[in-house]
Amino acid sequence: MSEIKDQIDWKVIDQLHAATIEFSRNCSNIKKICVTLLIATCTLLAKFNDNSLDLSFFVAGFFIPLFFWGLDASSYFYQERLRGIINGKLNEIRNRNLNDTIITPIGYVLEIERNNDKRIYRSIFNYSMLLYYILLLGDLTLFIVYKMEWI
Repeated sequence: MSEIKDQIDWKVIDQLHAATIEFSRNCSNIKKICVTLLIATCTLLAKFNDNSLDLSFFVAGFFIPLFFWGLDASSYFYQERLRGIINGKLNEIRNRNLNDTIITPIGYVLEIERNNDKRIYRSIFNYSMLLYYILLLGDLTLFIVYKMEWI
């Protein structure tokens, strides 16, 4: 009976892993679209403003990365949530087979301490969000320079 449950759980793990990989690809695509849209928007704004700098550049430079940061964070959140479910399934398989003579090593997808605590915070603030930090900091820096009339 536990053998059938193990097979079912391995199938579920495979499906969850495939979904996690898809969320990971989405995160990469979100970053590409963000940069593309930001460049296109700034190009159009320059054309519509007769190649002169105004506040609209900084507003676009702030809200576009902020919007995509939110999208990316939600995708990262679900990636990590799926990994937590995979961990649960791996633990179930391991616990069902503790008394077997052959025990295969089963690793963790996430560290145990990362399963639930502060998942939302980690989704918003992690190294994969570095692009958004740079874009927002760059926008803020350029805005300050603009307001000081250095450019």
